[in-house]
Amino acid sequence: MQTNFNVNHSNPAFGISVSESFIKAAHNYYKGVEYRPWRANIFDKKVAKVFNDFGYDEFTLNYEKVQKGGKISHVLKAEREGLSVPITEKDHFRKVIEKFQRMTKGELYIKIKQFRHDNPQV
Repeated sequence: MQTNFNVNHSNPAFGISVSESFIKAAHNYYKGVEYRPWRANIFDKKVAKVFNDFGYDEFTLNYEKVQKGGKISHVLKAEREGLSVPITEKDHFRKVIEKFQRMTKGELYIKIKQFRHDNPQV
């Protein structure tokens, strides 16, 4: 059987992207605060894995430092136009990085689906 269907053998990346500001903040933390620059390489491998394997290509993981009632909070959220899904909120930036590095595709899926379920107006 002959067909005109042409298959492209490239593997497109369909993963959630990670904001440049979060990557830069993590690198600054590892190189300046923790003095363990080699950990930035491990972080970069996780960023690549998230981008290539996690899905949700319409979302971007963004980091934000928020002040609430005199306390500083570090928030990691998945964002796209008009939608912001909180992934984790911690009292130390180190904990946000650790949470990101332990995050699984299933956990991200559950957080986004649960947020959409809890907020149907979005």
